[in-house]
Amino acid sequence: MSRVLGIDLGSDSCSLATFVDGQARVVEAQLPTAVGFDGDGIHVGEEALPIAERFPTRFIDNFMRLLGRKLHSPEVDWLAACCPYPVIAADNGDALVVVEGRSYSPQELCSYVLEAAARHAEEELGLDIAEVVIAVPASFDQVQRRGVLDAADLAGLSVSRLVSHGAAGAVGYASLGAKDRRFAIVDAGAGTYEVTLAEIAGNHVKVLSTASDPLLGGADIDRRLIMLFLELCYEATREDLSRVPEALRILQQRARRTKQYHSRHTKSEPFEVELPTPSGRTVSFPFPGLSRRALVELAAQELSSLKAPVLWAFEDAGLGTGDLDEVMLLGGGSRMPAFPSAVKYLFRTKPHRPAISGAVIAIGAARIGDPEQEGRTLTLQDVASVSSGIKVRAGRFAPLVLRNRPLPCRVVKVFQAAKAKRVVFEVYQGENEVAVENTYVGRFHLEDMPADGRFPLVFEVDESGLIQILAVDPEGGGERPVPLTLGGGLSDTEVDSLRKHRAERARPSSLPDPSEPHPTMPPGSTPLAGHGGTLRLIPTDGDSLRQRLSRTQRPIPPAARQSTGTLVMNVDPPAKSVRAETMRSREPQEPPAPRADIEVAADALVGSVLEGRYRIDKILADGGMGRIYRAEHTFLGKPFAIKVLHPELSNNRDITHRFIKEARAASAIKSDHVVSISDFGTLPDGTGYFVMEYLEGRSLEEVLDDRGAMPADAIRSIGIQVADGLRGAHELDIVHRDLKPANIMMVDRPDHPHHAKILDFGIAKSPTSDSGGHSVVTMVGVMMGTPHYMAPEQIDGVAVDGRSDIYALGVVMFEMATGVPPFDAESVAEVLAKHKWGEVPRIHDVLARADCPPSLEQVIRKCLEKSPQDRYQTAQELARALAGS
Repeated sequence: MSRVLGIDLGSDSCSLATFVDGQARVVEAQLPTAVGFDGDGIHVGEEALPIAERFPTRFIDNFMRLLGRKLHSPEVDWLAACCPYPVIAADNGDALVVVEGRSYSPQELCSYVLEAAARHAEEELGLDIAEVVIAVPASFDQVQRRGVLDAADLAGLSVSRLVSHGAAGAVGYASLGAKDRRFAIVDAGAGTYEVTLAEIAGNHVKVLSTASDPLLGGADIDRRLIMLFLELCYEATREDLSRVPEALRILQQRARRTKQYHSRHTKSEPFEVELPTPSGRTVSFPFPGLSRRALVELAAQELSSLKAPVLWAFEDAGLGTGDLDEVMLLGGGSRMPAFPSAVKYLFRTKPHRPAISGAVIAIGAARIGDPEQEGRTLTLQDVASVSSGIKVRAGRFAPLVLRNRPLPCRVVKVFQAAKAKRVVFEVYQGENEVAVENTYVGRFHLEDMPADGRFPLVFEVDESGLIQILAVDPEGGGERPVPLTLGGGLSDTEVDSLRKHRAERARPSSLPDPSEPHPTMPPGSTPLAGHGGTLRLIPTDGDSLRQRLSRTQRPIPPAARQSTGTLVMNVDPPAKSVRAETMRSREPQEPPAPRADIEVAADALVGSVLEGRYRIDKILADGGMGRIYRAEHTFLGKPFAIKVLHPELSNNRDITHRFIKEARAASAIKSDHVVSISDFGTLPDGTGYFVMEYLEGRSLEEVLDDRGAMPADAIRSIGIQVADGLRGAHELDIVHRDLKPANIMMVDRPDHPHHAKILDFGIAKSPTSDSGGHSVVTMVGVMMGTPHYMAPEQIDGVAVDGRSDIYALGVVMFEMATGVPPFDAESVAEVLAKHKWGEVPRIHDVLARADCPPSLEQVIRKCLEKSPQDRYQTAQELARALAGS
């Protein structure tokens, strides 16, 4: 008989349960949320664990914390430190993990886990699984929830709905016999600590509120232990092991063992480990071990952050600690001695842990999918875990569906857009009044606005926490869905491609023995999977490991970035009795509904006047770092182009600072072949922008797409002009780092049919020298650029200079000669590997009819040398070589 399977999808492990004849049946062993690769293919769960010891770079865990996150977000900056595997950026900026030269999205890795979970349940329970209900962290936003659905789709599973961990836990508790009561659930997961207040009344389970911190979980206590181990080893050996994946994996396993040991013992456990070092040798280091007291003190530094979600949950529910009948602990992290103590302090009562605490959420998920058991039908009223809304004028956030409102929720709002035929909406989730301080979800647009500019929109959040937008016909009143283009995640095309190539990708074609050199690598090199420049903590002169680790700041998650209001409930230690100073209940505060139409523009900036002098009139394009607008100077009447940092990058203050600083540096470049930057600054919400000359023409990318390969004279002419632009930048110690056809503009000039201008110094490195007391803007260790045009040294995340731009120009000229770049592959990681070790193909082998004489090809190939020392050393030298070819 077919059944509904409940899956508690956790960062560390999955629990599985179903119902048979009214009784919950639980798969006894939890499935680790981990995957490993060897010559036989992919292994999931327990089967993958041995790979972690034998081949650390082929084992991936904790990847669910990267799901739906951008590589350059503050959250990934935080999560990446001490990460034992490399992470790179997808084309849309999403974080991807790398296994032996091949990149995998968290969605794809999750799909292997879900597929194994369903198969494991069928084998253990002897049942056919028809549908699944997946419990996910309440903090998951739209992109992350859609990512779980994509993973289930790849796994061939039919998902009846998603549910938050806390809501599933409440239903599971009721399914196990709990009767009328009001209670709290504190779920101590590896990836997230989640607080849920709920009540059971008869056959109805009602979630009153939920709150969590997506950057607070058991893995963060592991992280503190790893940092401690790294510091101790560095002090003893002066070896920085934070750059060695194998060492990080060993220390990660030791951190977990330390936590598990102290859940049963109080004495310290000394140990000794063999650790590989960056220099290639192995060091044997004895660790004195930690006492339980020391571990509790270390964990308390993380657990102090649990106070905020507890307060939010009480505040939203209008309850105090005295209004609860009990507090229940779930999740593996609740076994750590420090956790029950922290919960007791916050809730003013001793918590309890059910006998089968590890299965309660999975049981609840199964019951939600099959609510009628033994004549009793349980119903659930869940709530929205985060506010959802849109960006309006002045960059403000207009919440439409408020946090902790009952689901499903439907809101109808009337918007006003004066003189707009097309309106673009940016959707965010979070609690801050400033839109970019929240999580950017995506955008949608409406066309053919009514004459009066007024139009109603329906904003829905369904039971799974998914947003849907409906446009209302002003005449007939009918509704039609409006597509929401997400700011991250897999596209439909990518999902189809992964499904088509699933069997092949589960069996990497090349998995060399780690002790053997890579077949395409020079002796002494290390494989790409051992680099991951985006994640490694690269040492700098005079900078200790302790100093660098202490600079890694834990960001405030968007769902917690509240800008107004104070919490009135006091959880300071009471002077006398704990119960005498309980938090008091009150009525929940409901924000007032807007009395007038919500004013929007075709874009939040379109129609506005920037800095009192630039009137923005339309959108020109979207780039990798920002959106480009056309504007007119209010006094000069002259058109300009203004680039504004993308919303998903704006909440990273480091990127905003770098964006502005590099615009200031680029504005000093004097060359007729570099776009002129005349102004720069920040919007009221902190988003960076810069103003540049307005150009008429097409990008080189558009020209190549239209006509394909170009003649030799055009290649020389454009190459010389771009080299001149690079000369102007390099003389100021500015390196572009993202030179590509899309960043080269072919300007319409009657006297010059191929006048080239370099655009977008948005991720430039400036300056490269230490002259004049300048500081380096871009940190070493951050890999930035477009994979098809990246020099080998950029891939390593080391310091770059003008010769990296010369390599990129060589790639561009190769593409002008053949119509395609020299290196291409299925995945980003494979493209990068070819740049590092692959042989550059002959131009006429790629395109037999290419108009590229040997002298010109020789120039191009010299640009593409793997070592910077073997390339042209300056842009002037390259320009002279092109002129003579």
